[in-house]
Amino acid sequence: MMREKLMQDALAAAGVATLNGNWVRLFVNNEPYGLYLMTDETFTGFTENLINGGVATNATGATYKGTSGHGAADFVYHGTNRSSYNFDETYVLVDEGRDKSVTKDNSSAPIFDFIERLNETALGIDAQNPGNITDLMDSANHTMIHTAMSLLSGSWDGFWLQGSNFYIHENSETKKWYLITYDFDDCLGNFFGELKKPWLMTIPYQNYTLPKAKRPLVDIFIKSPYYEPQFQDILKHIIKTFFNYRVMKARIDAWAEMLREDVIWDYALPRHSPGTAKHWGVKTFYNNMNTTVASRYGILEWIANRTESIAQQLDFQIEDISSVTLPSQ
Repeated sequence: MMREKLMQDALAAAGVATLNGNWVRLFVNNEPYGLYLMTDETFTGFTENLINGGVATNATGATYKGTSGHGAADFVYHGTNRSSYNFDETYVLVDEGRDKSVTKDNSSAPIFDFIERLNETALGIDAQNPGNITDLMDSANHTMIHTAMSLLSGSWDGFWLQGSNFYIHENSETKKWYLITYDFDDCLGNFFGELKKPWLMTIPYQNYTLPKAKRPLVDIFIKSPYYEPQFQDILKHIIKTFFNYRVMKARIDAWAEMLREDVIWDYALPRHSPGTAKHWGVKTFYNNMNTTVASRYGILEWIANRTESIAQQLDFQIEDISSVTLPSQ
């Protein structure tokens, strides 16, 4: 839950729409269950809280959840036959918004239109020929930041690598879309309890894709002569300003101290879940903030190595806090 909260706050610090969470002590019928991270969940018009300041608008269109349980939600175009797409289990309608034409029984039209339009999107070449991705995505900058954070966090079951754990939301008036990534428990060095993905810590972003996988919504930026330098500047800006060992250590140390009493309370409780016991305790919980424990990289260990690797690849100094101007789109 420390990883999840850290990523939520990091996305907010980067200036993009994100779910939020707060630590709570959970009680059920007055019986203590433990310390949890209570996170935003979907409800009718929930995206209005994320991208419209909580103001209801008739422009709030459909929101889909990308999942990878039955194939990646990769936005790859497979032709006009809609049976070629898994709209029930891969692109899941979670909210119709205020678009009356979208129902649970007629849910695929907007997301199919998105995939078709993405397939027809022209690659940006230069400032005079920037392509037309901003006709589809409300903000190129917003989309690239979410993409960059997926890379930085090593989110192996996330938007970029797995084609999963994201929302894609339509403004039904402008017909432009917003990407919102979420679910960051398996990131920052937490890989199902196994050190089986060390390459995620050092791999260049150009190769950050599974074998034979296609990621058209990523490639429209990182393979564009116009947008790729902007994507690199976003990585530099995020790393220099807050996603680095120095800044994150101060935050994690403060959280660790703030939560100490709650963590001790939590680990002293009997477990209610029938799942596999992890045999962690207060000491291992705190040690894993910094170093590898039980085959999980430490959070700060991950951040230090991942950011240093990118700094070497892009040839910049992390401690050089001179500003990097972000693109305005």
